[in-house]
Amino acid sequence: MNNNNEYRISIKNTVDANDPTIKLGTKDGYGDMVFRGNVENVNGLVSFVNNTGNILSDGSITAKDLKISVPNGGYTQNYSTNTVIVGGDSSNGAIIASGDIDIASKIIDLNGLVQSGSEIKSVTIPEFTVIKKGEDYYQVVNGVETKMEKGVSDGYYYLNLEGNGQLDSDLGMIKAYFKPSDTSDVNNVKGDIHLFKAEIQGGNITLTGNVISTSNNGKIVLVNGYGHIDVVNNSNSDLVTSAISADGKFQGKLTINDFKFSDTDKAGSNFDKVTQNNLEDQNWLANNSGTYTAQVGSDGKIVTTSTGKTSGNGNWGGQSSATRADGANVNTITYNPGDDAYVVTKAGSVEVKSYQE
Repeated sequence: MNNNNEYRISIKNTVDANDPTIKLGTKDGYGDMVFRGNVENVNGLVSFVNNTGNILSDGSITAKDLKISVPNGGYTQNYSTNTVIVGGDSSNGAIIASGDIDIASKIIDLNGLVQSGSEIKSVTIPEFTVIKKGEDYYQVVNGVETKMEKGVSDGYYYLNLEGNGQLDSDLGMIKAYFKPSDTSDVNNVKGDIHLFKAEIQGGNITLTGNVISTSNNGKIVLVNGYGHIDVVNNSNSDLVTSAISADGKFQGKLTINDFKFSDTDKAGSNFDKVTQNNLEDQNWLANNSGTYTAQVGSDGKIVTTSTGKTSGNGNWGGQSSATRADGANVNTITYNPGDDAYVVTKAGSVEVKSYQE
């Protein structure tokens, strides 16, 4: 619990694979995050950030607010018999990754953002000066001094950039260092700006389970086609760029395996015996779920399919297209969960299994 009386569970790997000053394999603190048990913080935030590798969870994650950020890897949620609440109870949060996202659970309550990849990456370096006080450096923007945090490598300091650290910029924001080179004038330290490496990335998203949205605020974002990178330097410091690439074409695909059991199965115990192995069996999925896919076709429109046990289960709603200010097309389509979703509710200290019509 922090000083603001906000309950938090926060785990972060700060070694960023895009950091131009490190070579992965020679530094400690990199790799995948693996969570074997359940994580619960019903009154606050659960935050997992891995700037180097992947995140794998074998249990359930329940939180008021949820943030899972994997800017250089993918996120896998192995099958859980509990509810996975995507976005948190308050619909404030997200699961965002640069690669594939696979979520499997008896119940997937999609209340927030699930995003694989970012079609645009950008950074705007503001006009600033750097001053030195003792051993500390401060970035001054419009007369406001902000202490600069030390980078992973000695001699580098993070630049404070508008929007840095926000959920919507975890994939799209290009981070930057300032490396002091001339400290003869402590009120106007000279140095270079070093950008982190940047490339457009994307993957597929697969959801398997009873898909619902108790808040009706679930959103899934995939990258399709080529992205673009914007870099603006409004400062007087020289800019040193690392590898920057937007030449990869991505075609993200959404797959929803929405469980559909017979009334006999729901009244019995078959539904409670689902395992991770079942989900890897295509015949089992075809017999116990409706499979819904969506991806962009050659004409730029979203192409959808519905197979398996789809009667009375989910369905695709209408789709629409819009053009952003930068000229990119944004295509959207709605998935409507089925009328009967198996949910678990709690009355006092007693767990009650019921159906939500």
